[in-house]
This record gives sequence, structure tokens and C-alpha cells, in this order.
Amino acid sequence: CTLQSTPGSLHSSWANSHLNHHDTLRATVKARLMTGTYILQSNRAALNQYRVDPTSQLCLISSETPAHFVTNCPALSKTRAKHLQTLEHIIPSPLFIAITQDNDTLTHITIDPTYTISTPRYPSQ
Repeated sequence: CTLQSTPGSLHSSWANSHLNHHDTLRATVKARLMTGTYILQSNRAALNQYRVDPTSQLCLISSETPAHFVTNCPALSKTRAKHLQTLEHIIPSPLFIAITQDNDTLTHITIDPTYTISTPRYPSQ
């Protein structure tokens, strides 16, 4: 995955990151998720020589994968619901329903708004 969609232009994840510190941090997390360098508990468990629990430290319910972190973690449900409600008013209803019923697609579109069906998927592990 590259963070530069066309030479000489910024990827959309960085477009508004200059506005404030919070936006910069959010863009950094998205970039790290896109490139697979954001360390989730499932990564830590797979790569660590010691026993590490892959369970999400936010909800303590499920393995913390990108899909869980972005679309399923109950600890983030209020934040997710707020953004999904905004998107529901922007995206045509049939498309919104199709996107939100498929966690894989929702994960990819949330991380990278330039994602299309023909775009290679990010690793779900």
C-alpha cells in the first residue's frame, strides 16, 4: 500500500492533517493501519517471543485485528456510530447498506476512503 495515490499529490488521509494536532494523530493512525505498521494485540501476539494475549485491550472481548478495531470493538461503538450516522446522510442508501453489512469493506473504506472493490485489500490479521 502506498500513501501517495498519484505522484505530486497527498493521499486523502493526509489532506486535512495540518489543521490541528488531533487530525494529525488521526491521519497517523490511518496511515499506520494502511501500511500494516500499526501494532494491534493480534500482531503483538504473533510476533512476540513471549506469550502475549491478542485480546483487545479496549474491550477485553475479542482478538484485536484491524477489522475488530475499526468495525466491531464495543469500546469504540459510540465514536463509530457518530461517524456512520454522518455517512448515512452522505452516501446513497443502497450503497451505505452494502458497505455497512460487509465488515471487510467497511474496514477498508474507513481506513482508506480511496478504496474501491478493485483495490487490493489490506491484511485483516
